[in-house]
Amino acid sequence: MEKLFILGVRYTVREEDYTCCPTETCFGGGREPEVPRFGAGGQGRRLQEIAPDGTLIWDYVSATDTNLLHHDVAVLPNGNIPAIAYEHVFAERSSTLGRKPDQIPEQGLWTDVIFELEPIRPDGAEIVWQWHMLDHVVQDFDPGLPSYGQIAEHPELVDINIGGLIQQGTQADLDKRRAENRLPPNASLRNVGSDLMYSNAINYIANLDQIVISSHNFSEIWILDQSLLQSRRLATMEVAGVEVEIFSIDGVIRPYMVRGADADQKLHHQHDVKWIPNGFKGAGRLIVFNNQVPSENGPYSQVSEIDPPQDDLGHDVIEDGKPFGPTEPVRVYTAADTISFYTGFISGAQRLSNGHTLVTSGPHGRFFEIDEEHNTVWEYWSPYSGEVRLPDGSFP
Repeated sequence: MEKLFILGVRYTVREEDYTCCPTETCFGGGREPEVPRFGAGGQGRRLQEIAPDGTLIWDYVSATDTNLLHHDVAVLPNGNIPAIAYEHVFAERSSTLGRKPDQIPEQGLWTDVIFELEPIRPDGAEIVWQWHMLDHVVQDFDPGLPSYGQIAEHPELVDINIGGLIQQGTQADLDKRRAENRLPPNASLRNVGSDLMYSNAINYIANLDQIVISSHNFSEIWILDQSLLQSRRLATMEVAGVEVEIFSIDGVIRPYMVRGADADQKLHHQHDVKWIPNGFKGAGRLIVFNNQVPSENGPYSQVSEIDPPQDDLGHDVIEDGKPFGPTEPVRVYTAADTISFYTGFISGAQRLSNGHTLVTSGPHGRFFEIDEEHNTVWEYWSPYSGEVRLPDGSFP
């Protein structure tokens, strides 16, 4: 059987020869011009399920003034689809949640919600479960608000005063970023900084019954565990009869300074976190593209494989007064000189069935496969990526 991989290039999808074969239907999303848009990436409104022969099986559209699908989806064993969506929070409500006034754009914030969708083919869906970031916030700015608390004492909650920080700039700065396609056309000084979390990936592992998401703006990856260990002190929420916990894993310890100093930070505006599937080398670990690792010679990128500490029931362990584990990744890939492998945004990595790892360097249109010794065994440069050039200066 012909073996292919699928790549998306802006508004198109292409198939190319490779070492894996699509044997199941695939799911994808798309951005369309009529959706609400603001100063953030990954916005969309449409989810589609497409069979290997190209047949469109499901075409679901969801976009309102208050909710907007973005970035990524996962697929559960029962066929349901957890999808990341933006949730609009007006400026006044953002203030009552404890967000500092100088960090609230005029048009308010867009925070994250996860909707579990049960597809009703050919074009419908029912929301059977949902998780809202706003139900899990803490802040130490305004003691008169219900969300007030000592942030270091609440690792299970989200500090609403980090992430999506407004960067002061000029209209000329904004115009330049729009011209470089780094912002959508209607981004303005009124809404830049409104994307609080910038979640860019969601993934599910069945045997642990856990969802993992990646927050670019927090430089953290979070796990939502739906099978709680009752003896632990947790912040929980019940939605549709299901309790959910939130806690950070191996992310920045910035919001919880008791638990680690800035030097403990391992993730830097990462993308594409995934569980390594059962049956694959490293099963049960996380793999993530760590985009902007700082160094004296400038930022560089890594692919990190993380083995979160777990108890006998598969729940991730957080020890009181200590940084979130693990202290180091199990495995890290980067270039020998570090700085020659740098991708400041998008990009990803996934474990293959042969134990190798497929890495994508998104802005450069580069795909490559590395073995367990980090040797490059296959490489492809997309000719569909605009002005991308090969290392020798030629076009792909």
